[in-house]
Amino acid sequence: MSTKTKKGKTVTKKPAAKKAAPAKKPVVKKPMAKKSVAKKPATKKSAGKKPAAKKPTAKKPVAKKPQAKKAVVNPAGLSAVAAGPISFKGILAIDTDGIGDHHGDATAQNRTSAKVDANGKFVPADSPAGVRFLNADTQAYSVAPKNFVSTIKVGDTATVTLPNGKTFSAPVGDYGPDNKAGEFSLKAVQSMGVDVIFTKNGPIPTLDGKAASDIKVSVTFFPGSAK
Repeated sequence: MSTKTKKGKTVTKKPAAKKAAPAKKPVVKKPMAKKSVAKKPATKKSAGKKPAAKKPTAKKPVAKKPQAKKAVVNPAGLSAVAAGPISFKGILAIDTDGIGDHHGDATAQNRTSAKVDANGKFVPADSPAGVRFLNADTQAYSVAPKNFVSTIKVGDTATVTLPNGKTFSAPVGDYGPDNKAGEFSLKAVQSMGVDVIFTKNGPIPTLDGKAASDIKVSVTFFPGSAK
């Protein structure tokens, strides 16, 4: 406010009132339409799983017919002679079975697989023609493997070949372990020219004295040769 003096009077002028500016009308802003942004559908990321491998269809196995094994022993329908000679490799041993002295052999038996008939011929032990069992001390005979009993018969000939090339033959009079040959009666071994050592456990054949090393032999049986 300003004060002026007029003829000694103080006049106080009121300040001119400012005209109030007309009130501005509020501008109503129209809401701008938002442009719709077309969102592309989010592609789902594969989890990285490998496609499951299809199991191959199992082929049904073709059943093969088992091939018939060739028989080692005499085939059915053939004679024993047709089977031909049967050979083995073995160690010479002494059999003391029968009615003779067992000479301390704890494994000896009082019977043999063969008997002799009234004429001294070897026949099966169950034959009614048999008179008595064999005597290993006085009768030369060979021992055949028992799993060949259907092919190698009592009385068939067996020939042994010694390391020095000497041979000796004797009829089958007993049966022993499967697939083994080389055992002969005490009488047969002595007839071969082989020495015998008598021990508390039984007689042992030897070609080198007290060393009594194993005597390797080959034995051939002749099926159908029984007289």
